[in-house]
Amino acid sequence: MISSRLVRRLSSQAPFSLIFLALAASAWVLSATVEAGSIITYTWQDDDSEGTSGYLEVQASAQAAGSISMADVVGFTFHAPDTNYNYPFLSLSPDPVPISTLTAGFTSSSSEIISGNALATITLPIDSNYDIIGGEHWSSSGYDGQYSGVGHWIITGAAAVPEPSTAILLGLGLAIVTGARVVRVRAPRVP
Repeated sequence: MISSRLVRRLSSQAPFSLIFLALAASAWVLSATVEAGSIITYTWQDDDSEGTSGYLEVQASAQAAGSISMADVVGFTFHAPDTNYNYPFLSLSPDPVPISTLTAGFTSSSSEIISGNALATITLPIDSNYDIIGGEHWSSSGYDGQYSGVGHWIITGAAAVPEPSTAILLGLGLAIVTGARVVRVRAPRVP
């Protein structure tokens, strides 16, 4: 049988135990959701019928870091009217490019991908207008002239990171349920 002194002692330590359990559960939930995917894909959507298409693939760890560096890029291709542009013939400006840790969306007002070869170059914006239809204005110069157009990016594979307060509430709820169960099991039974 558990003495009443031990029950009082457990009750006085319960708030600290619950807080610790809540923080541990919150950290676990956040880390599990950030690492949910392995690749984030940014797919180009042509908004002016110029026939452009393409994608940028990056490691999912870039979302947790809040930026994309060249080391995070695992694939790139873009088809424009004058030529195709492919990985690894690209650079990021600036390097690294800032992105949202919540959505993996581009957050800079002036970031871009520059790709090309000796005969053609393209500049693709990857900025805060990324998800606005017609919000990104690309341009290329190459084999037979200058081209430009508009489009936007669609993001797939980004981890759905819960708002920190949501994760804390989830962790606190788990801690309370666990704590109540522990106290109930250890409490003396009244005949």
